Amino acid sequence: MSQDKRHCASPFKTLAEGHEHWLVKFRAPEEHRDTGAIEYTYAQMARRAGVEMAEPALLNVKTESGVERFFATKRFDRDGERKIHMLTACGTLYADHRSPSLDYGDLLRATWAITGHAGEVEKMARLMVFNALAHNHDDHSKNFAYLFDQGCWALSPGYDLTFARVRGMADEHTTAFAGAGLPTRKVLRKVCEPFSFLKVDHYIEQTLEALSGWGELCGEFDIAGQQKAEIEGALKQIRTRLG
Repeated sequence: MSQDKRHCASPFKTLAEGHEHWLVKFRAPEEHRDTGAIEYTYAQMARRAGVEMAEPALLNVKTESGVERFFATKRFDRDGERKIHMLTACGTLYADHRSPSLDYGDLLRATWAITGHAGEVEKMARLMVFNALAHNHDDHSKNFAYLFDQGCWALSPGYDLTFARVRGMADEHTTAFAGAGLPTRKVLRKVCEPFSFLKVDHYIEQTLEALSGWGELCGEFDIAGQQKAEIEGALKQIRTRLG
C-alpha cells in the first residue's frame, strides 16, 4: 500500500517505490458494513490499554453499493522486502486452532520459554487481559505468534482483536483462563500467579479505562447505533462479571 494509503498493489509483485506491506481485511457478506470500523476502533482501544499493535488504518473504498470501509494493518513480519521469521502458537505448540486447545497459562509459560524475557511475558499478559475484557472470544492458537529477528525471539504485536459474536452453544473464549471459559478478576490473577513481576490488576484497570471510550469512538468513526449498543451491552456484562 502507498504511504498516503490511497493505492494498493498486488502482494505477488516486487514492492513498488513508496509502498509498504499491509494487510487489508474484507468483510464476509453476512457481516455488518461497520465490521472494519469496529476492528479499527478496537485497535485504538487496545493501544490505549497498553497492547502492542502494528499501525492500523481505516480505508474508504468506492464500491458499486457505495463507500465501504475496510480495516488494514501494517505487516509486522516484513521489513521492506525482507521476511521476518514468524511462528504461531498453533505451529509452535501443535495446538489445534479449530477447537479449544490452549490455556492462557500455557501461553505465558511458552512466551517465557521462547523469549526468556519478562517484558515479552508482560505483553502476553496485557493481550490476555484485553481479550478477556473486550469480548474477543475468537482467541484461538493461530491468533498468537512469535517473531525471530536479529537473533532474538519476541512476541508479535496483537492482531485479529475485535468483538466476537456468539457462535454455537457456548459464549466462551477459545483459549481458557486457568480452565475457565469466562474469566473473573480472581481467575486472571490465578493465571498470572507464577510470574510475580506481572501487575495484572494494573493491566485490568488500564484496559477498563481504554474500553470506557467505546461510545465516544463510535461517534468519531460513525459506527451504527445498533452495533454500538450490542457491544456496549457485552462490555457492561463483562465489567459486572469481573467483580
